[in-house]
Amino acid sequence: MESSTFRCDLFFTITGRGLVVTGEIIEGNVKAGDWFMLNETLNHRQICKRIIGIGFTKSNKIGTIGLMLETKDNLEMEELKSFTIENELAKILLTQQSPAGAQAK
Repeated sequence: MESSTFRCDLFFTITGRGLVVTGEIIEGNVKAGDWFMLNETLNHRQICKRIIGIGFTKSNKIGTIGLMLETKDNLEMEELKSFTIENELAKILLTQQSPAGAQAK
């Protein structure tokens, strides 16, 4: 299965838009429609969300981008923001490689 690697920095929300995870692409490419998959080490939780947008952030770190993730509602956004993700490595799966159990809208 082809995938890319993304080093996570933090989650934040943009009012009226959704949840964003910032970080950098370590290997491969990322595009809207791909799947963001992360196993949070600290609390043993997993995230599997579709990427719905990509943008550059106003960070001091060169190469930092933001991935907007598809979420169901504000409650889910708040839950995901509680994840400890700094320096965690996420896998980005290609659009056609829908992860087992994930549902596209």
